Amino acid sequence: MALSVLDEHIARGPGGPASTFNDRQKRRRRGLPNYQLIRYADDCAYPLLRRINRMLVGWACQKYNDYAAGRSGRENY
Repeated sequence: MALSVLDEHIARGPGGPASTFNDRQKRRRRGLPNYQLIRYADDCAYPLLRRINRMLVGWACQKYNDYAAGRSGRENY
C-alpha cells in the first residue's frame, strides 16, 4: 500500500498538517478538529529487536562463561 499517497491526500485536508497556524486557530474557535499524522515504524521493529536480542544473548553467554571460568573481567583495569 502506498502510504505516502494516502498521507499526502490527508495532509491537504482542512485542519491537517499543511494548515497554517491561523487556519488551525480559526478551526479551533469554530469547534472544528485539527489533526496531525503520526506514522509508526512497526515494519522494521521486529528485525531490529531480533538483532538486539542476539547481541544481548551473546554478551550474556560470554559473561557467564567468564564467570564460570573464574575470570571476573576486571583483569584489564
